Amino acid sequence: MCEFISWIEKPGKDPTQPVILFLTGDDVFRSEKGAALRKNTGGDDYMGHGFIRLWLGIEQWEGVDKECADFSTPDNFPAAIVQSLLRGEMRGMPTVRALLTDAAYAEWDAARAKGVFGGEVKWIAARAKWIVAHAEGVAAEEKLTVEAEWDAANAEAFWAAFAVPENRAPAWREIGGET
Repeated sequence: MCEFISWIEKPGKDPTQPVILFLTGDDVFRSEKGAALRKNTGGDDYMGHGFIRLWLGIEQWEGVDKECADFSTPDNFPAAIVQSLLRGEMRGMPTVRALLTDAAYAEWDAARAKGVFGGEVKWIAARAKWIVAHAEGVAAEEKLTVEAEWDAANAEAFWAAFAVPENRAPAWREIGGET
């Protein structure tokens, strides 16, 4: 299984500057193409190289698969991915503890446990559905659908917290003029 964040590097016109190919949360979760492709993949496959290749029409032999799950410093990622994170384009993707300060993470985690993010009803509703789905008698397929809704609500709230520079871990606060 591929890690979040996965990307493909292909040679660019300048050999010292590879082309970085990756997908954002916007691509995966807020587009018709993303919705269609997610129906044909399982679990968290939408984060991986195969999904990127499907989305962009890239052959298996094209480019080099890369991935990194160490968010302790933005230096571990290509600049294009760092800027995409800072612009809030990863909303919906998995949460990453290392991106938030301890206080911001604790606040997000407490809200997640209650199902309340900024008082928005959709998260309260997702939490309620999740609790019901875990009661006896709920079909496995329905349980997976509800869990996906709950995970999406949690991820959305996490990335909203990351969008506030003061909530970001120190290494992620001031990068390339972004604050």
